[in-house]
Amino acid sequence: MKKNSKIFWLSMAAVVGLSACGGDDDAAPSNQVKLDGKTIKFDEADLGSSFDLEGELGTYSYHEFFLTSEGLTMSETGNLSGSGDMVAFGLISESTSELQEGTYELKLNSEIGDVDYFEVYSNLSESGPDTYYAAYRGTVKVSKSGEDRYTLTFNIDIFTSQTESEQEEFVDGALKGNYKGTVDVITSSGTRKHSGSITKGKKSFSWE
Repeated sequence: MKKNSKIFWLSMAAVVGLSACGGDDDAAPSNQVKLDGKTIKFDEADLGSSFDLEGELGTYSYHEFFLTSEGLTMSETGNLSGSGDMVAFGLISESTSELQEGTYELKLNSEIGDVDYFEVYSNLSESGPDTYYAAYRGTVKVSKSGEDRYTLTFNIDIFTSQTESEQEEFVDGALKGNYKGTVDVITSSGTRKHSGSITKGKKSFSWE
């Protein structure tokens, strides 16, 4: 009886140990993302929104997030300064007056309730990025805790990369991670309006 009991508890300990190890491996990094062998740690987040929009798909509001690393900052008017990495994406909310919480899907032809575009700019400065990444499939989950605090969780699995010297090519791997914290509101910016499909090409930014 004692022998069986000892085997049972040793087996349970092994299961718990394996579960703990698996949890560490599967956990998404906090306040950062990893892409193409590079880690982007978020230092701040900004949000520009357009409300009461109407188009072919109906009525909606449009929201653009800009998550930047240390060294790259965005002013309340949407102008950039410095240099660093940026993750930028647009969300199409069913509500005309707010960004609804939930999971937004990125797909070839975006609709209301989807991600319109998802882009990553590596080492972005006024002269442009070293590498530009465009996503084509995945999800962004949005939740709020307070007026200006968000949790944004990313799970993107199809990317292409492009540099000035190299043509566009698919990236082997996925982007996972999140941002948890305060999001500053952009009071005036050149946010892109929803066009009915994922916006191709680099975004033009204003610099201070």
